[in-house]
Amino acid sequence: SSGINAEYGGWDYVIEGLIKLAFILLDTTGPESAVGAFLLEECYKLHAHCRTTVLTELLHRVVTATKLPGNHHASLLQTICRRSLQLMLTNVSKLKDSLSNVPLIPLVNAESVLAALVPVMRYDSSLRDNAILIFRKSLFSKHPDTRKIAAFGLTEMMAKFKVGENYSQSSQLSCSQVQVHMLVTNDLNEAVCTEIVLLLKRGLKQQGPVRSYIYDRLPGVLSGNPQLSPMVLQLLEEQLSTVYESDTSILPPLKLSCCVAVLPDESVLREPLPYLLRAVILCCNEARPSHPDEVEQLDGMVESIIVRSTRCDLEDFDLDKGAEFSPNTGVGSRNLITALTLTATLEVMLEKVLVCGEGKVESGEKFKKLFRLMHSTSELVNENQSNARGKKNAKPVFISLAGIETLLQYFIVDEQSEHEGFVTLLRTVSHLYTWTMSVLSDHLRKMQTEEYHSSKDAVFVLGSISKSLICHLTKTKSLHREISTATLDKIVKVIVARHKDKLEDFCEMSGGESKMDLIQQFRGLFSTAVLSEDYTECQHYLAIMDALHEETDGQQTDEQQTNEQQTLDSLLKSLLENPGLSSAFAKDVVTALLATSRASSVELETHLTLARDMLGILGDIEVEDETEGGSTNTRFTILNENNCQKVLMVLIAALDTILLDLEWCMQQGVGEDPADTLCLHLTDLANVLGVLLSCRVPHGSAALDHLSRVIKRFYNTFTMFVKYESNHNHGILRSLEKLAKLVGSTTNQKLYNFLIYLEQTYGDDKGKRNASVIKRQAVSVPGIVYAVEQCERNLIILTKKSKTVDLMEFFKRSTARDFKIETAVLEERFNREIPEAEDQDQPKTKKRKRAGKSAENGA
Repeated sequence: SSGINAEYGGWDYVIEGLIKLAFILLDTTGPESAVGAFLLEECYKLHAHCRTTVLTELLHRVVTATKLPGNHHASLLQTICRRSLQLMLTNVSKLKDSLSNVPLIPLVNAESVLAALVPVMRYDSSLRDNAILIFRKSLFSKHPDTRKIAAFGLTEMMAKFKVGENYSQSSQLSCSQVQVHMLVTNDLNEAVCTEIVLLLKRGLKQQGPVRSYIYDRLPGVLSGNPQLSPMVLQLLEEQLSTVYESDTSILPPLKLSCCVAVLPDESVLREPLPYLLRAVILCCNEARPSHPDEVEQLDGMVESIIVRSTRCDLEDFDLDKGAEFSPNTGVGSRNLITALTLTATLEVMLEKVLVCGEGKVESGEKFKKLFRLMHSTSELVNENQSNARGKKNAKPVFISLAGIETLLQYFIVDEQSEHEGFVTLLRTVSHLYTWTMSVLSDHLRKMQTEEYHSSKDAVFVLGSISKSLICHLTKTKSLHREISTATLDKIVKVIVARHKDKLEDFCEMSGGESKMDLIQQFRGLFSTAVLSEDYTECQHYLAIMDALHEETDGQQTDEQQTNEQQTLDSLLKSLLENPGLSSAFAKDVVTALLATSRASSVELETHLTLARDMLGILGDIEVEDETEGGSTNTRFTILNENNCQKVLMVLIAALDTILLDLEWCMQQGVGEDPADTLCLHLTDLANVLGVLLSCRVPHGSAALDHLSRVIKRFYNTFTMFVKYESNHNHGILRSLEKLAKLVGSTTNQKLYNFLIYLEQTYGDDKGKRNASVIKRQAVSVPGIVYAVEQCERNLIILTKKSKTVDLMEFFKRSTARDFKIETAVLEERFNREIPEAEDQDQPKTKKRKRAGKSAENGA
């Protein structure tokens, strides 16, 4: 900061280097590079000689280098334009050059660039006129995305170019009639908006995707510039009138045949009716406070559409069970598009009735009839599409997250007496809850994609939805528990992955004061699921608690954490004693058990119990001592031959994590008491690994490779600890003597048997399938042997330094460690290869004899 702000003393020579550093940080670290963004913003604001460089490089990355990850370059450009607007006006020529390339870049990048440049256009007439010219040309391009870019730019200008309160729809000025060099005035903005509306009218005569994009943008226009409500509402009324049946006695109220264009090769959606109706409803909501008279006409049309739709059947829309819905035929394609359009339009009506119905019984009747019609249409399409071949159209979602939140509030939480009739009607609608969860899952699936930009209110809405779902699950006899827990799992994962910084707000909206309170609620639900033996539900709760545990920061006291760990441990162990669970669930339960028992008094007991169960299932590698191997008398009866390898992988991963933590502690430096604690941890690990080394893990399995790596890491960690003790002359710890005795007398001996078991793979004749195993062992086995030798070497050094205790007393150097020719094995392989060679030579001699006979006959 001092280097950027300094004007004298030679600091100006380092500005160029600071700019390069800032762009390197911005390109490599992405949106998290607050330092890079700060440097560029301050350099642009304080140093005139580097503004062109900063703007050129930034525009190059935003407009040209579209393959760079993230959208943080455009966000920085928008910040600079907002905070240094006057300085940005000095580089208008550079902005014009970049603006001409905007229609050629991807839509997401173009939206960010235009959102940054539109505020600058308000204060520079040449840039504004150039932009309108570019948008006019792009609006009629042959590329649909280019047209959408033009629509975004025009609607963004309408939202930012504020007009006065006296603005009237009769204003017909154009930009050419207004002095181009005048200051920003309401008259100028009115002229610009009038010309843009004329362009949008022409844009609404194009294909369906462009129309739907414009419809989605219009509510945002009125939100930013409400004085344009009369003009926008008139535009929407003209569009709605083309598909609206004005005669109220005629059913249906909508002319769906006008929405579909039948071409020689296919049928396409000409008028996206769901987008149009949604835009009408949202724009009316935005304009109602300031222009109630203009809204009245459209409100009447929407209400008439809803009321008459409740009296319609599928036959009224020329849709019935006998209709064809194959996308490969002209009639089927038209019927399919009509049915999908009707379904989406009914979703928009459902949200309108739900939000504006105020919990009245009449609104409940409308909702029930509309939902039945929508569900019948959807089922008809799904039934015919499942039997038809060809590409199936993806169904978009038209009910918003706010609408889903309102629906769940009524369906689950609402207990008000005045809403009793409405709530009762909702709860009697069949398939309503499953449909709501399906729509919510579609929203969550979109939120997980990189292109989806959710609003700030989305986190609060999801928190309210989670609170309703938790309330639903708390009820003892609530239905649809499995789909509710699965949806909660998806919500938590989306929040943790995409909105980690708003996790506390989400927890508060979900009914907890903190993350730990929310985890406590899920633990209570998990206990209920265990008692009811609903293991699928338990699996979802474990995933939720695991996701939230990763983001906790230890907000509870030690006593509270201990009590909760003991409670959860007992629940998990009771699950492990149930033999009827799936392999995937067994893995999840063991993972949760190891996570909760971490750094607790039962950690060693849990690890040893699992290791002994593994030994009981897999068997002992010492065949002559295998009296208990392969028995099914395990402590955790959930474990069996089908899931033991998955559980073994989880246990090995937990041991590997502990070793990594111990290495980190030793690298940071420890005192005498912590050193004794570390030694005790190594002793516990030696006991567990001693059991795992005796397990007959199948050759070629991933578990065997992971176990080999953990064994090597254990000896490396032990060596690191011995080196630490050797460098600190405070005497040999009593715990270290016990550890050396355990490793020398037990772990080493089991390790040598384990290495012999690994070498048995070389004796198996399994061809190419065994080649990869041999290659892996050719690397892992020498590494383990070297780690053991280094451990023994450092133990000898420490013994010589102490001169009191012989740490190598129980270590025995193995004679089978070096190269050794097994004559019996060699002779057996040699005798086996001779017959194989003879068998391979016999066909050749036969062919030669046949060839000789044929030559004689020919002669």
